[in-house]
Amino acid sequence: MRFDVLNDLRFHSAVPTEVIEKYKNRIPPELLEIWMEYGYGSFADGYIKIINPDEYIQVLERSYFNAHESIPILLTGFADVITWQKGKYVALVKYRKSKAPLYPFRFDDFIMDFDDPDTSEFLDNSQYSEAISLLGELEYDECFGYVPLLALGGSEKVEKLQKMKAIQHIEMITELVGRIE
Repeated sequence: MRFDVLNDLRFHSAVPTEVIEKYKNRIPPELLEIWMEYGYGSFADGYIKIINPDEYIQVLERSYFNAHESIPILLTGFADVITWQKGKYVALVKYRKSKAPLYPFRFDDFIMDFDDPDTSEFLDNSQYSEAISLLGELEYDECFGYVPLLALGGSEKVEKLQKMKAIQHIEMITELVGRIE
């Protein structure tokens, strides 16, 4: 397997031909290869989901100041959206913390160095394993969300997490907290 990080990939569905055609010149070639060989699914113990950009683009446009230069490509287990920015690098729209840090590397560096401490810090996944132990594995369209939201005074404790539908959770954060600027 060329992408070792995908060793635990859980297949969700094939990527439709029309989506491949629409994005083939707009996403990294490595992601296109993943789409064609593996389809949509989750990996890294379910923390990262390979998503259809068309399902997340509208919510990204309503919630993120830089959406016009971004293509949503991956989703974390906390409903943070990993985007392909300006056709050059990876960024993370970290809804749970209302910020959008850049990962100043190309997609192939990001996907190949997934176990790198910098990547782990960027993804902010330290509570994920504990959340899985407490609440169980996520379905493809689910995420963990803090209740109450962190931006509304919630506590970043695993006991404050609940399973939620990812898109609805992002929409709720945007409605209650506002756009990420």
